Amino acid sequence: MQKSPDKTAQISKEAQHFIQSLPPFTERPQLPRNGTVEAWRNFQELVEERTAPTCENARQTYMPTICEMHAGQLKALLIAPQTSSQHAAPAIYIHGGGYTSYSASSSLFAAIPLAAALSRPLISINYPLAPQFTFRDTVPATTAALADLLQRFSGAGIIGESAGGGLALSVVNRLLHQNLRPCCLALISPWTDLCDRGESRRSMAGLDPILQYEPELLDCAEAYAPGAFDDPNASPVLASYDDAFPPSLIQCGSREVLLSDSERLHRKLKAAGVTSTLEVFDGMFHSFPILAADLPESKQAMRSIKALLDLYY
Repeated sequence: MQKSPDKTAQISKEAQHFIQSLPPFTERPQLPRNGTVEAWRNFQELVEERTAPTCENARQTYMPTICEMHAGQLKALLIAPQTSSQHAAPAIYIHGGGYTSYSASSSLFAAIPLAAALSRPLISINYPLAPQFTFRDTVPATTAALADLLQRFSGAGIIGESAGGGLALSVVNRLLHQNLRPCCLALISPWTDLCDRGESRRSMAGLDPILQYEPELLDCAEAYAPGAFDDPNASPVLASYDDAFPPSLIQCGSREVLLSDSERLHRKLKAAGVTSTLEVFDGMFHSFPILAADLPESKQAMRSIKALLDLYY
């Protein structure tokens, strides 16, 4: 296990300011508890509307070229940064959002800086969202989309964040059965267990500035996998792995309720003979490289992801 930055180091002033600027949970948009499909659709539309200015700011700051494309039956965006390594092949990005919100368009605030930091194009997937679609729909559809992309861009690397990290794990396991293998996998604060398990669920409750298991994550889990939290396709930390699984980099903060999700996954991959590296950034929060790309810690995390892709892809 690698810890970065050093365990005794203080988080940057920029990271401190970001945390202090966050509104209380009670003042953030509330998920539709036990909501209907229509209520969730309204929430998803609200997310798209609220993120539009931030995404446009990222466009204006980085000036990438963005093209619509298809991946299997799913829509996707190809994001090409202004400066790319010569002949750099695109990586595949699976966004977060609790399986219930965000899209390739509304996550551009994250994907654009990520593509720039990696110096390579990024393909961001629009996967089906819950509760309109459950994991029984989303995992096969995303698998078919990535199978199409891996056939077009042989051995592409995959980056999954939060729920997108969990989805990436389930998809890659299926792809291996089709003799399709990404070169590597980078997971940022992956959500690997829908159940309320793991020591950090308790120790970080009330300390995590981004997430709460109840009600937010639990509501999302019930929308995504009703009655099936223990299905390995929904909670991929419960899946079986072997040494055919691609080399993996797992990044998370020490101050998040999903810390145990990363630690348990790392131990499971290592036990299966997979090349797995866990980077725990002391004092940092959930998905910090995605939520705050300009932080010094985020830039360091992105350099690690770039090094992984440059090594294998």
